[in-house]
Amino acid sequence: MTDVKSDFDQSQKQQEEVPFIVVTKHKDGTEEIHIHDLVVRVPGDNGRVLVQDVNLALKPGDKVALMGESGSGKTTVAKAILNNWDHGSGLIVMPSGLTIVSMSQQAYFPDTTLRAIMNLKPEEKCVFEDKQLTEVLQKVGLEQLVQHIPGQQVKILMDDLLEQTQKIMESYAEQEISDDDFLSVKNDILSRVAPLVKEQFEVVQFIPQEQKDYFKEKLSAQLTGALKKPLAQPKVKELTNAILDDIDIKLAQPLYTQLAATLPEMAHRKRGKIIPYTPAKAKFLANSFEEKLRKYLTSYMKNEDTDDIYRDIRINDKQADYICKAVSDKLREEMKPYISGGTLTQTFNAVTWAVTLPAALLWIASSAMRDLIFTRKITPSEVTRTTSLPPVLLRRASNMAKDLVQNTMHFMERQLVKGTAFTTQLSGGQKQRLMIAIGLLHDADLYVLDEPTAGLDPASKENIYRETMEAVPKGGIVLCITHDESIIKYHTHLAVLEDQTIKMKKINPDAYPSVKQPCVDHICPNCTP
Repeated sequence: MTDVKSDFDQSQKQQEEVPFIVVTKHKDGTEEIHIHDLVVRVPGDNGRVLVQDVNLALKPGDKVALMGESGSGKTTVAKAILNNWDHGSGLIVMPSGLTIVSMSQQAYFPDTTLRAIMNLKPEEKCVFEDKQLTEVLQKVGLEQLVQHIPGQQVKILMDDLLEQTQKIMESYAEQEISDDDFLSVKNDILSRVAPLVKEQFEVVQFIPQEQKDYFKEKLSAQLTGALKKPLAQPKVKELTNAILDDIDIKLAQPLYTQLAATLPEMAHRKRGKIIPYTPAKAKFLANSFEEKLRKYLTSYMKNEDTDDIYRDIRINDKQADYICKAVSDKLREEMKPYISGGTLTQTFNAVTWAVTLPAALLWIASSAMRDLIFTRKITPSEVTRTTSLPPVLLRRASNMAKDLVQNTMHFMERQLVKGTAFTTQLSGGQKQRLMIAIGLLHDADLYVLDEPTAGLDPASKENIYRETMEAVPKGGIVLCITHDESIIKYHTHLAVLEDQTIKMKKINPDAYPSVKQPCVDHICPNCTP
């Protein structure tokens, strides 16, 4: 304490020369926060005094609720403690190496991923496991944000599906599963996938390999342990792969819907209008389009089309195969109205050519006629064959595929919600919950909370705040600025700002019987008896 007083005495002598708040560190390893003769003013040469003659000691384990009239200067005092406000005078001495989590009234999230936001670090330096992020989001009632942590919502989906498969298998526990029963079980399980995906997901994702291995292990145990006669391994493998493939396809459905919606516009737009002259040319265009789409989509998935090393790729090979085939089939449907000539028309055209053209020209042109007039299966090697007309179709197919992959890139970027979207899309209460979740995640020495329950619904705010206080590490100091009297009982001390000063007293546990944690056992020199 001698060192602190000597520091303060020296600071007091310098007040006329250095008229601002001095924030320094203890030199003797003291873990308390000491505030001496703090005066806080508004900016300006003759700034109005907000708070004066404040002398406090915050000790490890103290949980202080700071109350007072609006505009009295509570938030400004907190800023001074955080060394973010130097208008005034006095000395604040902090423990050396103090870690701080501060939650302001106006939630702000940097323009980065949810993982980075909650870690309070850049994406490449995150230290918390995604499972920890998921647990804390669920604790504060933000389950809908879990899907923005790749793979974590998939794990929840897997567990929900395994719970339903367990119930399905229980009905077969005392009997052997025939081939017909196996097909019935397979269809029953697959019918559960789409509703679960629709209920839990708004963004495109795929199943990480870790989750696939987890699901295979759990489902295999169900299929072999719950039945009178365990299923043969080939059957188990068939069922597991069918379920995982179906989940991947359902998870990619929003992307297919987006791309398929653009095909009619591509087919009807002025440039690149799709009017194939024959079924053969229509097939050529569709096959070329599918090949090019697969090529460009693969390039996107391998990140070969950009140098952005932090691009978040959320589709896998199985989903890409599904997208390419489904979109190409959709294109074939869109082209059907533009295919000219059926069987009778083709026959009439062939007869006309045969009658009007000389035999020699007919002989030379017959190969081209067969390719261009009659319906014929186009082999893969012919997709890249260079003739007089296919290069035009090839360029058209390539341009369409490029446009769709560009569309894919924009769509997938919007799927990855970042900080600015959280700021604009979340409600005030949800922002507060996310800030509390971040606070719960980090083991800090000092928590400065500015109106943490503002915007939270009355039914849940006490539970959330109680859990927040219970999650504060032993020895952590809490300074909570609040107008909410219902949460005072979760603190050890009540500090009141009135008449331009702060008076602090211990909270009487008898007045709040629901308090789970008793006040810390120490004598506070600033507390009134």
